[in-house]
Amino acid sequence: MLKMKWPRLIFLFAFGVVISACSYQAIEPSESQENLITHRTNQTNVDLNTITVSTKIELTKTPIPSTIILTSTAQTETLIPTPTSTPVYFSGAGDISICGQMGDDQTAAILLNWVGSGLYFSAGDSSNENGLIYEYQNCFGPSWGQLLPDLRVVPGNHDYYSDPMQNYWIYFDGVAGEPGQGWYSFEHGDWHIVMLNSNCGYVGCGPSSEQIAWLKQDLTLSKNQCSLAIWHHPRFNSGIAGNADWLYAFWDVLYEYGVDVVVNGHDHHYERMAKINPQGEPDRLIGIRSFIVGTGGASFYEIDQVQPFSEVRILNHFGIIQFELRTDSYQWKFINVDGEIMDQGSDTCSSSRREFDFMQK
Repeated sequence: MLKMKWPRLIFLFAFGVVISACSYQAIEPSESQENLITHRTNQTNVDLNTITVSTKIELTKTPIPSTIILTSTAQTETLIPTPTSTPVYFSGAGDISICGQMGDDQTAAILLNWVGSGLYFSAGDSSNENGLIYEYQNCFGPSWGQLLPDLRVVPGNHDYYSDPMQNYWIYFDGVAGEPGQGWYSFEHGDWHIVMLNSNCGYVGCGPSSEQIAWLKQDLTLSKNQCSLAIWHHPRFNSGIAGNADWLYAFWDVLYEYGVDVVVNGHDHHYERMAKINPQGEPDRLIGIRSFIVGTGGASFYEIDQVQPFSEVRILNHFGIIQFELRTDSYQWKFINVDGEIMDQGSDTCSSSRREFDFMQK
């Protein structure tokens, strides 16, 4: 049975009337604006209303130039009501460990020493090598392995480079879903968290797949107003891997049921997208906001083809994203290994498409 949320429906109707005459379009920066929003400097601070971005290069003895690109100066949503419950925290990244490298130790230190509470997640490729039990135990284990049993994981493509039944699901027993499947859900505070498996060559991801059938049932049964989904390959992505178009069914279902946030890894950069529908069209009312956080410590990648709805891209920084989850709203912070908050913002949870359609009748 559909559970109506009348106060929020009334608000959405009023808000929809206000913006109904407005249409979104990407803002092409002028030459002077390009000097403002694209930076390759030793120290930069940008404050655009509720979007705050800063960077400082002090990562290694031979620093790699940092890049922060803002492609929209539109104000991030700040429609957060007076808090009525204690928030919970959910923090993590993807693409984490390579034996002999220190990036995963640095990001683990953020989670252990600076964030230090709540649950944690890996958005896939926890070991960014060959998916061997040795790599999980001896390279991932001393860093992010310290977060177990409070860590929740999804498989990435590297986790399938060796038989995951003998490696990935052995190491992550109890925190990775049913062996051989990799999709599961749980409650965290007032939020419903969905973990999916985007390795569609090994498990089905299409509209008639077992995973999609499970996802629809799971979201139908959920009574939570707010929800967040995590898997490895980004459906929308400005990085070198490009869009994972085969994951359209994930987005179709998540949008239909009003999921608020999607988090992915795979490409090794940080990116925040505007709220969009499954066709990649702006939808500030009930769209999904997605993040790519392939910054867990493995390596750095570059940007390829920028998506028109990409709002922030940060290159050459390891770091984690922290979500502060409340009853009907959330905040996010991307924190680099120097403890610097490089991107942050906030938003309220949206209605499901079904609720929104009912409101319009």
